[in-house]
Amino acid sequence: MTEHAKKLDFIWPRGEHVLVRQLYRWMQGRLKDTGLEAPDEASLGRYFRPENTVLPTPERARAIATAFGEPAIDLLTLLRYVLPEDYQVRKPLAVPISSTRLPDSATWPV
Repeated sequence: MTEHAKKLDFIWPRGEHVLVRQLYRWMQGRLKDTGLEAPDEASLGRYFRPENTVLPTPERARAIATAFGEPAIDLLTLLRYVLPEDYQVRKPLAVPISSTRLPDSATWPV
């Protein structure tokens, strides 16, 4: 994510600090008509700090990826929410999930 911030000139010139307030405002504009919300400034700062970095939630990661114009799956994979083995094709189940019926709530064990 920091590389995207660098490409967009959201890095303080005398160091490697992300200009969080400017990045936040830019994200708000990019996400305006998408139905997604930019992560708040404090959270963005935690995502970009060099030590004790905090990972965004999958929902916030999707918003960040969308703002950067990248596929959300790429950022979710980078953050290890999606793993390479998640892409593997599995054998079909013996009984399709669509044909299974959940028990009625009245018969569900309490």
